[in-house]
Amino acid sequence: MWGACACHRFLAWLSALRVCGTVRARSIFTTMRAKKQPAGRTRPPFSIETAIAQLDEDEQFETRQNLLELTTAIEAAAPGFTVRDDSRLAWQYATHTGDAQSMTRAQVVSEIVVIQHLYGRTSYNELLQKDMKEVAAAFKVQYPHIKWRDLWHIVREHMIPIIKLEAVARASAHGVELPSLP
Repeated sequence: MWGACACHRFLAWLSALRVCGTVRARSIFTTMRAKKQPAGRTRPPFSIETAIAQLDEDEQFETRQNLLELTTAIEAAAPGFTVRDDSRLAWQYATHTGDAQSMTRAQVVSEIVVIQHLYGRTSYNELLQKDMKEVAAAFKVQYPHIKWRDLWHIVREHMIPIIKLEAVARASAHGVELPSLP
């Protein structure tokens, strides 16, 4: 039941984007096709340490300094939280790439703390896995000519914020509060 509701919200959101002219479904699918990996291959789990090892010495030093500053800021803002080795957002912040390019350190700290809190104290991870698969499966029925991998990339990119909000709403309804940050 939850998955169907999330699917409808996602479809409404995607329709609103199309109406606004921000995103056209065709351009999304074209972009996703361009990013696909060879058939049968899956990505290994992301690791900051593995990614750092692939940088030259100067980049490694700068990246480690940025990660140390971020870790210090997280620990100061929310004791008990830290940068995890699988945090793509922390990596993006440390290397000045991706979504983190347009975020302040305070915004990155807040996002990392909230996500770790959601993972540890709510059903966020369960919702993330179950509902994203249900939504992708619903899209696969509606668009059978599009490859599962392409649909999965689209759903993963756009469903995560919706599921974060749902997890926060459910947690709030059950008296679980998000950590307060200075």
